[in-house]
Amino acid sequence: MEKLAILGGTPIRTKNFEYKAPIGVEEKNAVMQLMDSKVLSGFFQNFEGGEKVQEFEKLWAKYFNIEDAIAVNSGTSALHTAIAAAGIGPGDEVIVSSYSFTASAASIVMNNAIPIFCDIDPITFNIDVSKIESLITERTKAIIPVHLFGQPAEMDSIMALSKNYNLIVIEDTCQAPGTKYKGKLTGTIGHMGVFSTVETKNIVTGEGGVIVSNDKNLAYRCRLIRNHGEAYMEGKPRDYLANMLGYNFRPTEFQAVIGIEQLKKLNNINDDKNLLANYLINNLKGIKGVTLPGSSENKDIIHHLLCLQYDEVSTGVSRNSYIEALNAEGVQVTKGYPRPMYMNPIFTEKIAFGLNGCPFTCSLYGKDIHYGLGLCPVSEAVCDKAIFITHIRPPNKIEDMVDIVNSFKKVNKFLHLLK
Repeated sequence: MEKLAILGGTPIRTKNFEYKAPIGVEEKNAVMQLMDSKVLSGFFQNFEGGEKVQEFEKLWAKYFNIEDAIAVNSGTSALHTAIAAAGIGPGDEVIVSSYSFTASAASIVMNNAIPIFCDIDPITFNIDVSKIESLITERTKAIIPVHLFGQPAEMDSIMALSKNYNLIVIEDTCQAPGTKYKGKLTGTIGHMGVFSTVETKNIVTGEGGVIVSNDKNLAYRCRLIRNHGEAYMEGKPRDYLANMLGYNFRPTEFQAVIGIEQLKKLNNINDDKNLLANYLINNLKGIKGVTLPGSSENKDIIHHLLCLQYDEVSTGVSRNSYIEALNAEGVQVTKGYPRPMYMNPIFTEKIAFGLNGCPFTCSLYGKDIHYGLGLCPVSEAVCDKAIFITHIRPPNKIEDMVDIVNSFKKVNKFLHLLK
């Protein structure tokens, strides 16, 4: 008789899912040519970077139809740089989504500013635009919407608030390269957009990030911050902010040559991701206790991963037991983000810089900020219910998605045997 694998039966799947970078002969050849050139950085000769870094930036700007693209060594560096370029610092507040990877908020603290967490929409998991205005104070300098899981945030409302309150908008587009909002590519709507090319993202360079902007002054500041801040471009006035620290966020030529080839594949990779996501969305319908995200038939959305919502009450089975049963069948799902960002120790214990609570206790801020349970109830509920499926990426194929669907159906058939 059919039996759950967690109870001693045969699992649906016995091989691991592929979770490898979509690297082909093109990237290999480009790296070997770079090795032969023996120029691995290029920044020592040119403030704007090596030949391949500059080529990668031009191609990125062309793809996203934007004036400037600035490559850096990670998505976190991109966020850090964009916030610094906006002149945000001690005493300033930045409104950010409460449900995302920690870098979305930690990058604010890296600039000695204070994250103000906004709750999320329960359907899209993006920042709830109806709750942003109530969080704006005289100290608010920017909004960071996160286009989470490939879903675009409601940028029209955000840009209207930006205009009304004179705020900078920095789009965190790390999970949504290629997604569109009302025909416009995400990342190109705000004052700056940031991207990641770490190996878990749509296209990969190992580690890497890109900032984009149509504002020449912001782009110039980003390049200064990326390259120690003390350098300046020939023929340009040395007019950077007096308090602007520079860092070494420079990418290597290795990242650039891989990125050049990967960018050529972005459309195909995104199409593959949506094909896999669409199969799962269409074939997991009707699974008891599981709420699915919207259909990927909307080609403006590029699904980064699938975040399902699991209802323990309707099934009578805890999320932990449900996930353990699925994993035993070989599908390897996870709980996703374990907590809203504000529940991480950096915020609950205020231990970012030194032992005295800086920047939260900074005299330039002068306010008492509280982070804790109850701050963003929707985010907390999503953390308690989420099940992430991360396998919607090549080289996985439809037959791999069939195993996921069959595992869910098998587990749900025997819910009465689980605790």
